[in-house]
Amino acid sequence: MTEATVRQAQVVVDAASIVLAHSFLDGAAFDYCRVTTLVAPRDWESVLEQRQIKLSEARELGYEQVLKKKLDEFLEQLERESL
Repeated sequence: MTEATVRQAQVVVDAASIVLAHSFLDGAAFDYCRVTTLVAPRDWESVLEQRQIKLSEARELGYEQVLKKKLDEFLEQLERESL
């Protein structure tokens, strides 16, 4: 009975470790994406090029600010998703 309990505990610890490692990986990948949007926002243009914008935004904000706004929206969406 003790051996079965120890085996079961090991399975639980292994599963928790996988979930924790996945969480760390998600966080690291997201942080990397965030840093690259700050350093080289234009490198993300191909990812965002099909996103819609309002004409009023384009007129009022200008290209750089619209790009930043769309990047921020994309990062919010990306943060909620998992790898």
